[in-house]
Amino acid sequence: MRYVALFLLIQSISLVLTLIGIPVCAVLAYGSFAKYDSVSRLWHWPRWAWIWDNFEDGTAPRWYEVVHPDWSIERLEFHWTALRNPCNNLRFCPGVSKVGRPLWYRTWMMFGKQFYAKAGWERSGYPSLSAGGGRGF
Repeated sequence: MRYVALFLLIQSISLVLTLIGIPVCAVLAYGSFAKYDSVSRLWHWPRWAWIWDNFEDGTAPRWYEVVHPDWSIERLEFHWTALRNPCNNLRFCPGVSKVGRPLWYRTWMMFGKQFYAKAGWERSGYPSLSAGGGRGF
């Protein structure tokens, strides 16, 4: 039961940071604030916006550009950081992620297509709350 309370706390903090992050990411993306990091070879937001950045993929990964070739780099950055992976770096804050915590996961078939819903922590230890078509992994 303690994990339920922790998960709800993390999701509540994530929701607040996401709502704050939507306009912040819009300003950063459309104001061209991303800087290239030659060590990681990725584009990143300024340090003060670290929580809305994506440590592993940067502000707009190359594969995401291939998926949306008609989008501007600004639109890609905004969509990736504010909508697809909001406050992504929250998972690196102490106490948020830990391997071995429980994951509630369900799949079902509807109209010949598989769907899923999950809440908890992935095998990687990162928290997850999502639902949609496919397997979810």
